[in-house]
Amino acid sequence: MEWLLVVAAAVHLIVAPYTKVEESFNIQACHDILYHGLNLDKYDHLEFPGVVPRTFLGPIGVSAVAFPIVFLFQLIGISKFYSQYVVRAVLGLFVILALKKYREQLRVNFGNSMTTWFVLITASQFHFMYYLSRPLPNTFALIVAILVYAYWLEQKHKHMVFFSGVAVLIFRSELCLLLGPILLADLVSQRIDTIKFLRYGIPSGFLCLAATIGIDSCLWKKLLWAEGDVFWFNTYQNQSHNWGIYPFLWYWYSALPRALAFSLLMVPVGIFVDRRVRVMMAPALLYVTLYSFLPHKELRFIIYVIPILNMAAARACHFFWENRYKSTFRQFLGAGAVLHLLGNCCFTLLLLTISSNNYPGGIALHTLHKVVPKEASVHVHIDNFAAQTGVSRFAQVNENWRYNKTEGLRAGSQELRSFTHLLVEAKSKYSYNLKHYTTSHQILASIDAFSHLNFNYQHIPPLKVRSKPSIFILKNLVEEDIDFSFLQEAKEDIVELDSEELVSSEGEGSEKVTDGQEGETSESDKEELASPEEAHGVDAEGDPLMRLEEEEEPEAEPVMEDVVGSTAKVKEPIEAQEEEAEDGQQEEEPIGPVLPEVGCFAPEGVGVSEKFEEKCSIAEPSEARIREDLLVLEERVTPSASMYMEAEQPRTSDIDKDERSVDTEEEEASSKEDENIAPEVVEESKTSEVVEEESRAAEVEEETQVPREMKDEMDVPIVYHEDEVSQEEEDMGQQMDRSNNTSELGNIIASVLDTIKAVCWKAVILYLFWKIGLSLFGS
Repeated sequence: MEWLLVVAAAVHLIVAPYTKVEESFNIQACHDILYHGLNLDKYDHLEFPGVVPRTFLGPIGVSAVAFPIVFLFQLIGISKFYSQYVVRAVLGLFVILALKKYREQLRVNFGNSMTTWFVLITASQFHFMYYLSRPLPNTFALIVAILVYAYWLEQKHKHMVFFSGVAVLIFRSELCLLLGPILLADLVSQRIDTIKFLRYGIPSGFLCLAATIGIDSCLWKKLLWAEGDVFWFNTYQNQSHNWGIYPFLWYWYSALPRALAFSLLMVPVGIFVDRRVRVMMAPALLYVTLYSFLPHKELRFIIYVIPILNMAAARACHFFWENRYKSTFRQFLGAGAVLHLLGNCCFTLLLLTISSNNYPGGIALHTLHKVVPKEASVHVHIDNFAAQTGVSRFAQVNENWRYNKTEGLRAGSQELRSFTHLLVEAKSKYSYNLKHYTTSHQILASIDAFSHLNFNYQHIPPLKVRSKPSIFILKNLVEEDIDFSFLQEAKEDIVELDSEELVSSEGEGSEKVTDGQEGETSESDKEELASPEEAHGVDAEGDPLMRLEEEEEPEAEPVMEDVVGSTAKVKEPIEAQEEEAEDGQQEEEPIGPVLPEVGCFAPEGVGVSEKFEEKCSIAEPSEARIREDLLVLEERVTPSASMYMEAEQPRTSDIDKDERSVDTEEEEASSKEDENIAPEVVEESKTSEVVEEESRAAEVEEETQVPREMKDEMDVPIVYHEDEVSQEEEDMGQQMDRSNNTSELGNIIASVLDTIKAVCWKAVILYLFWKIGLSLFGS
């Protein structure tokens, strides 16, 4: 039945092949052992040591078994990322072999049928199979703990004491709370003599300490007991709470229900029906209770008790199945024992889907390798979030590329602008982390990560996994900012570059490293400034270069040099203004930020980009022209002029000049006629003048009325802000979403396909369980 565990572990490995920050040390150590050998200077732990040191004994054992396959991959030319699959598969194989030993002892003590239920329950659960191949310190300790359970059932105390020492002194010191009570129970019950215990325990302890201190001190380059440092950090210094704390009962109401799924309902029954189960469950329950006092809690801290809890659940399922023919009620209980496995599989499928979306860093680096040619000169910076969510040295497959994980660099700083590509954490293209690169970088791709679960009873299955953008891949478009000194290191390691191109690239890199210092530098200075440590943002000791950015005073405008080499002094402001007045009025800059043609905020789609270019192509009027129009509007006192001001209609200077000339001529003519006309005639003339004035004002208003479609052609200042175009993009996206939502045919087809997929999955699972049950339990 171990083949079922192998298949389940392989599925988890293939669906989620990347690793997270908790697994970083062991996966990087396996890579360095396999690919760097005794060259300790290239080991990752010397540059990124982590919070506490870890032992190398586990990675050495896994790498020793995986080395033949990895060496064959190197000869064939297979990407070294597949070596990560091999390393994780070897680790999972170690756990399965330990489970096989444990299952054999369960078969001796409880029977073959009960162990079949144990394998089915273990394979159907998510967390145990998920952690089974993950290079965590807890996984290495899990292998040893399972062997201790097996030798405990077999009553081989010599092996039990030795592996208990390996688990506590080398891998995880907290296992003394789990394995200690087991040894103490055998001492109290006199199953093991005290003299024999000391005779086995003392040599085992010295051997374990000698192995871990000797090997780890050489690889860490200092005297070190790795697990002792971890124990001191977590107990005496009590620093683990900095990574989060949970309530006292968190393991009972959250961790264990998620780890056991529906099998949790079977555990109390197994404890009740068999006294042997109660004996084995006592140390596990005591361990969870004692470990609950530690504020910082994670499910992997109690992963060791799952084989014991599954043993109790298997005993309960075996009890229900064997007694299913005694009554109708027990038939329902027997069916429930089978159906709870189906519930475990559905829960596992949901969690596995979520887990596959929890490694955006690894997916982002894989995407970068796909969109950028392998032969390109790439110096990529991987930010902290990407490094913690899937990036490992196994994923750095291109030998001529340079990968940098320097921490503490400020967004938009010169250090980050010196890289050709960036992996940046951001929730959208308008996030704060990306606003520094709007004009200098281009978005190549965005990677989504798990966001939340969406429940819809109209769909099958009713739960949908939703994701959101988390990491953006940026390409630097400003070659002047890029530090090409990494090419010198690539030349020494991989390929030979052209000498002239290398000298020019080193010159550009040295200018950036000197932080803006002017003047010529010698070739030796360039080589010193373009050292690999500074190119990666790291000093000689491997620590990040923390540069304090100070506010600089505005510098004087530099002296301009012509082609001949003569210098032209900077003109005085008054002379510059006079020269501008003679040459003509220049257009002013837009008031607000304008969307760039390239970069993070480049318009997307043909329609938006054409509209954007059309708007930006309209010429801006000068400030003097606008001031002249405003003065003309203020001088106008006629009703038509007031209406014109209320409607805010633009007018040209030619129309204003004609109106003023007509007004002055009429006033002169009327003043001459008033001298020779009688008073009664004057009144009639005044009324006629008012009528003529109103008619003339109406005509002028009609002439100056601008059609709505001609507004864009008027000579008025037009400023298009970034928010306007982004709003148009959002409107277009909303229209597309509405059109998609209103497509009933598409929804019907999608629901039918989801239904067919769900039915197929259920049919396959039911057929599998039916065949297994038929072959194991008979007709």
